[in-house]
This record gives sequence, structure tokens and C-alpha cells, in this order.
Amino acid sequence: EFTYQAAFDTVADDWTTISLPFSSFLAVVKGNEMRSAPPLSPADITSMSLIFSRFEFNGLPNLNAKPGPFSLALESIQAFRDPRPLLVHMSTGGVERNARILTEEDRKNCVMPIVQLNPGGALNWKYAGETAVRNSGLPYTVVRSAGLVSLDLDKDFLLQANQGDTTVGKVSRGEVAEVLAAALGDPAALGKTFEVRRGDEETIEEQQNMRRMFLGLARDSQRGMLEIPPFPAPGPPMGMPDDSRKQEILKDDRVQESLKRGDGGRVRDAADAPADTEKVTNQRVGA
Repeated sequence: EFTYQAAFDTVADDWTTISLPFSSFLAVVKGNEMRSAPPLSPADITSMSLIFSRFEFNGLPNLNAKPGPFSLALESIQAFRDPRPLLVHMSTGGVERNARILTEEDRKNCVMPIVQLNPGGALNWKYAGETAVRNSGLPYTVVRSAGLVSLDLDKDFLLQANQGDTTVGKVSRGEVAEVLAAALGDPAALGKTFEVRRGDEETIEEQQNMRRMFLGLARDSQRGMLEIPPFPAPGPPMGMPDDSRKQEILKDDRVQESLKRGDGGRVRDAADAPADTEKVTNQRVGA
């Protein structure tokens, strides 16, 4: 049996609503955190109490505690359920930076070969799909994968989430699946679009925490608070690069390494491409 505690502040001489997710409660003994204890299970709660204390967790001072008379009026204590995503959409890194490309010079300056090629205009159509999800009115999450690889599947990596489509990296299909499944049941992932990639390998001291990863991200409606630019408007593909430019891109060292590994995304042939794009040979390139 464990005691679990969550801290909150009140507003003097005013009513306020305090929301404390069960995940915010930490197991404690005399105010000291017990990291070895399991997370709080709502089904196991048998009683609850309120404590006014000069201390926070682990004996640290409560800077909002003031000496003198104290009272706390309660209108109600209720359980609540935050909304979860009903739609979790998988996309790919590069779609947002591709949507910001206005000229061929912009495309040449992009560091991602897949964006330079944009086979069949796929990045434009994927971004249009994302936009439709965000505008659907449904509770959603959009997860953009980094370059999909089949390497080091026997290792456990700490996954990193970023926003604004400014990073590159790699991730396995299984790792993306884990993020998609976790997002489906976590309110912290609601209304967010982000890229996911591998970081360092897990250690005994540092294990993957999906919820903490989701909590570190801004909702799409609040991206400006993290100085992330607003989403660009979706648009049609600019067309395929000419043959000489294609060969130049395909000779990129990153692409060649991807071809040798058998990783990356397929470059669509003419049957898959829009009518206004040029023919591309059926090859694989790295994202």
C-alpha cells in the first residue's frame, strides 16, 4: 500500500478549478518521493485527504506558503476524463518543409533528398491529408516519422519528438507503431503534430516515457508560444526535377547509403505520378 501526492496552489479570495490527472500523483513516504513505486492506479484508491504544508516534495520549501490563519472552501471533488485522440494519423517528416518551398532554388537548398525529389508529389498529398485531419473537428494526433529503417531492431532507443519539421533522423516501423498506439490513449498527445526519430539508446537510468515526450510538445493551436511558425497552406506539387537534377540527387551519399541498406521510401514510377509530373525510374531513396 502506498500514499500518493500531487501539489497544487490556490487563489486567495477567489474560486478556482484545479485539475489533477492521476498521472501527476507521485508515491511518497513522509513527503519524499518513492521512485520504485508503481504509478497510481485509480481502481486502488481507498481514501483521500488535503494537506496544507510548508514543504513540497523531498523536503523542499513551498514558496507560496504563508504563516497565519488559513481556510479552504470546497464546492466539489469530482473525477474527470480528459479527451483522447479519436484519430491518430501517420505522416512523414519533410511534408511541412516541402509545403514552404516556393521556388526551384528553395528546393535545391533543402538538405533532404526526398524533398528535392518529392516523388509523384507524395509530400504535397500527405500534407494535404494532414491538413484535412487537423480541420476535421475530430480529436486528433498527427505523427510524422523520420526516415524508416530496418537497422538495429534488437536495440531500444530513446525516441525524440520535435515540431516544425526542422530535423532529420531515422526510426523503425515498430517504434513508430509504439508512438501511434501510445498517442491513441493519452490526452497529452491531443491536438498535436510532431516528428519522431531515434535518439540515444536506452539505459537503466533513462527509459522511454511516452507521456513525458507528449507533454513537452505544444498543441497545434499554441505553436507560436514555442516560436514555431504556423502551418503553411497546402498546395499542388511543383513538378518533378529534370533528368540531370534527378541523377544529381540520386548520387547523394545519403541516398546511396539508403539504397545499399534497402531502407527509405520508394520513388514512384509514371503510373503512380500525377499527370503533370515527369517519369521517374522505380528506385528507393532515403528520407
